[in-house]
Formats: sequence, C-alpha cells, structure tokens
Amino acid sequence: MNSFRKTIRTSNIFPNFNIVSRFLNKVSQEEHAIEEELCKSRLLKVAIIGMPNAGKSTIINSLMDRKVCPTSSKVHTTMKKSLSIFTEDDAQIIFLDTPGIVTAQAQKKYNLKKTFVKDGIGSLHLANLIGVVHDVGNMWTRGRIDIKILKLLEAHKKKPSFLILNKIDLLKQKRKLLELTRKLTENRLEGRLCSENIELDEDEVDIVRGWPFFNEIFMISALTGSGIEELRNYLIDQAKPAPWMFLQKNFQVKNMRI
Repeated sequence: MNSFRKTIRTSNIFPNFNIVSRFLNKVSQEEHAIEEELCKSRLLKVAIIGMPNAGKSTIINSLMDRKVCPTSSKVHTTMKKSLSIFTEDDAQIIFLDTPGIVTAQAQKKYNLKKTFVKDGIGSLHLANLIGVVHDVGNMWTRGRIDIKILKLLEAHKKKPSFLILNKIDLLKQKRKLLELTRKLTENRLEGRLCSENIELDEDEVDIVRGWPFFNEIFMISALTGSGIEELRNYLIDQAKPAPWMFLQKNFQVKNMRI
C-alpha cells in the first residue's frame, strides 16, 4: 500500500517538473535570442540645430522619406522639440528636431514660448551627435555661424558634430560653396588645418566666423533631395551598438523626454 502511494506521488510530481523544465528552457532560449538581437542592434541620437528657417525640419523629413515634421516658409514653424525615429536594418536613428535657436531677449520680444530657448539646449544634452544646419541661401547670414550656435558647440565640445550647408540650389555660383566652407570651418576639420595655401583677407583676421571642430561637412538641398542619401548613409554608419528605444513601426514622438 505504501509503495502504491509512493508511486502515485512520484507520478504526480515528475510530470509537472518536466513541464516546468521545458518552459524554463524555452524562456531561456527566447531570452538568449533577444540578447543576440540586442547585440546586433545599433542606435544614434542626433540633435539637429540651427537658426530659424534654416530648413531643419525639411531635412529631417527628407532623411525620413516621409513628412513627420511641420514645414513652411514662415519663421518659427517648429514650436516644440519632437523625436523622429528612422529605422533601417539594424540601425535606429532618433532625430531631435528643435525650434530655431533664439536668445531670451528675442523670445520675449516676439512673445515666443519658453521652449524656443530651452528645447535646443536640452536636445544637445541628450544627443550623441550634433548636426548644425546652415542656410547658404541667405546672403545676409551665410558668411558666418551665429554666435549662439557657436556658444552651444563650445559648451558641448566633446561631442562630435557635423555641418550641413542647406539650400545649395539657391546659389548661382557653386564655387561660392568652397569659400563659405572655408569661413564656416575656419579652414579646419576636427581642429586640423585643411589647407596651408589659403590666406585670410585682412578683414577676416581675428574674426570668429565658424567652428573648426566639425567632423564632416555636407552640401545639400533638402528641397530637391540633393545630397540627402549621402547624409543618411553617414548617420547610419555613426550608430553604435545599443538596444533600440522604439519599435520599428514608430516614426515620431512629440514632447517626450528620453
């Protein structure tokens, strides 16, 4: 009788044990598969900054190949920061689109929201990479990077950055781009002199016009799409191994802290 009861107890225990064991093995395999996928995934958070109406949102739309950011010819179209998510193969790029950089004085003068001042600064803290959009179509401002942008770059000097010369379709003389590039980079890339044969004009001596620590320069037209593919490929290459922050189906998140 005791032997019979022992057999019953054993038969009741071991089937359950086998089920649990198989379940745990399956969970372990799934976790291992997830870990492998995470090791394969890459992530990049890039802040796109620039003066109002430089074309930041249009560039992001072109890179995303879909309209995720509002655009217009009106200044200050982008009112708040937003996240645009681009995912291709193993890489996910999060674009931090911000309002045009303005001073606190301009914010008060034009009755702009406080986000115009703080969102651009906040995005730089979150970013792994900084992209500066410069409007070469504006003849009054194209010859130098605004001092507010330069101060932000100086404050985040340890982060890599790149320069985007936008609206090149508006330049009738393309050789003007070389002259602008020299001025906007102080004739340097990553702090290194690009050419020793170029001499500065007398009125350019001791005048800070650009940032000498850009890692790359891109000449594009967000409107026509010229140069967009090269810029997109560069950003994909800059993504580093890390888990994705969003599902592949997500394209935009507004007013979210990351």
